[in-house]
Amino acid sequence: MAEQQVKNMNSTALLNNYSRFPVEFINGDGVYLYDAQGKEYLDFLCGIAVTGFGHNHPVIKSAVKEQINKIWHTSNLFESSLQAKLAEKLSRVSGLDYSFFCNSGTEAVEAAIKFARKSRNGKFHIITAINGFHGRTYGSLSATGQNKLQEGFAPMLPGFTHVKFNDIKEIEKAFNENTIAVLMEPIQARGE
Repeated sequence: MAEQQVKNMNSTALLNNYSRFPVEFINGDGVYLYDAQGKEYLDFLCGIAVTGFGHNHPVIKSAVKEQINKIWHTSNLFESSLQAKLAEKLSRVSGLDYSFFCNSGTEAVEAAIKFARKSRNGKFHIITAINGFHGRTYGSLSATGQNKLQEGFAPMLPGFTHVKFNDIKEIEKAFNENTIAVLMEPIQARGE
């Protein structure tokens, strides 16, 4: 029954940006997810790498409840002492000067591409990996080294060279006078 409900949900007004599996999770606890029939699944995906502390973590739940009882959201148009405190802590532990808070991995990649290109006097070449995946926005899709995901969106942004994953010699060969960055995933989660 739950499998049929999931199929029906996907056949109406919801755009399928992924091919979905025929299961709907309704609850989670720690590293486990549960469907409507109570079947337990080990969550290896972690919400595509966003729930690394597990589901229903008591400390995280408490912090979220405490914050949501105060204010849900304000944009970056306004000061945020908590955001500033976190940025300072990240600066101390990373050795980097600034933090850029954003909503998703693809937004982080877009920002990285823009920051790299802006800071290098017109240089724009970025080396990425074949079968890498960096997101669905235009810049991150251009960085993505999978032709099948780029089909229908050409032309891609210029300036990206895709090399074999984990091949230092090929990365070195791809460098030229306009190279400003190497953008690689430590693990190719969507590589095929």
